[in-house]
Amino acid sequence: MPRLELADVSLYYEVHGDGPWLVFAHGAGGNALSWWQQVAHFAARYRCVVYDQRGWGRSTTAAAPDPAVFATDLTALLDRLGVERAALVGQSMGGWTVAGCAAARPERVTHLALVGTLAGLTDDEMLAALAQFHAAGGGARFDPHLALAEDFPQREPALTLLYDQICGLNPPVGPEFLMKLVALRYAEQASRLRMPVTFIAGARDRLFPLDLVRAAHAKVAGAALEVLPEAGHSGYFECAGDFNRALARLLERR
Repeated sequence: MPRLELADVSLYYEVHGDGPWLVFAHGAGGNALSWWQQVAHFAARYRCVVYDQRGWGRSTTAAAPDPAVFATDLTALLDRLGVERAALVGQSMGGWTVAGCAAARPERVTHLALVGTLAGLTDDEMLAALAQFHAAGGGARFDPHLALAEDFPQREPALTLLYDQICGLNPPVGPEFLMKLVALRYAEQASRLRMPVTFIAGARDRLFPLDLVRAAHAKVAGAALEVLPEAGHSGYFECAGDFNRALARLLERR
């Protein structure tokens, strides 16, 4: 199994296909396996990289995962693979990873897709609204089924089972980690995101509501916003065809 060995972490990764580099960073409910519907679609034209972020899936770490170093991990992985420039796709938690990487090294990022995420493009008002949204829903917690549209388990029981099985390979996600993640902010560095950027959001997202994604989107000049009407938080998984077409449109931008 290919791994990147760093001082305090062993990152599992896979490379599929050939062509321009296309790197996927998963959310808190996922890992490298989550992108099966994207790798199968894009590997014919792109060199797709999927990996488990530190502490998730098959990646290990000596200490509790710290989201503040996830962007540095991604840069180290690009270095290991000899990637000079790549398109980055980050879902939910992975949005903070790719936004941090792109803000630090914009010359290495050809395109940026921010999927079901606020990606640290936040301010005090947005974070207060997010806290209020979750308090109204019973408090901040990570329930894997909140990452799906409310009726998705009834409509797609087989895919829901697969989502649960993938999520089950990950560690429990506690409120302390989520607070550290959401506290990371990149809004002041948004002007560095000069590459083509697209936000892809589910209209039925129960973790990051669409109005807050719109607010994050407004902080990135020239960014596009694609809304998947039937998707919840995990449009890449729930509505893969629509998601793949939205991502393809971004990758065609210059």
